[in-house]
Amino acid sequence: MHHYLLCLGSNHRRRRHLSQARIWLMEAFPTVRFSSEIDTQPIGYLPGTTDPFANQLAWVDSELDLGALKALLKNMESRAGRIPREKTLGIVRLDVDILMCDDLVLKPEDMQRGYVQQLLKEN
Repeated sequence: MHHYLLCLGSNHRRRRHLSQARIWLMEAFPTVRFSSEIDTQPIGYLPGTTDPFANQLAWVDSELDLGALKALLKNMESRAGRIPREKTLGIVRLDVDILMCDDLVLKPEDMQRGYVQQLLKEN
């Protein structure tokens, strides 16, 4: 059994997309746990060029290996309508990143972000 920490984000119809992501994750992983949602300013975009993001963490226990989980999450992003060219326009319908697998931090920079640290306290 693997223990994963995921970060969900959206800046386009963000409440709807995060709600749908939660439904898909609950269908795939009945014991998933979620943090609250938090609004954040975009990172990596010029100020004023994109809408704020809604972010949320999810804790998932699964027998899936890392590659299989990545594929499942990419499928969820696609089902939400995410297409690569929209990111250049500042539109992110749904982004689901794997921050940790078991005790291994996969995205150290993301783990240090203030909103991630704040939401981790809810676990």
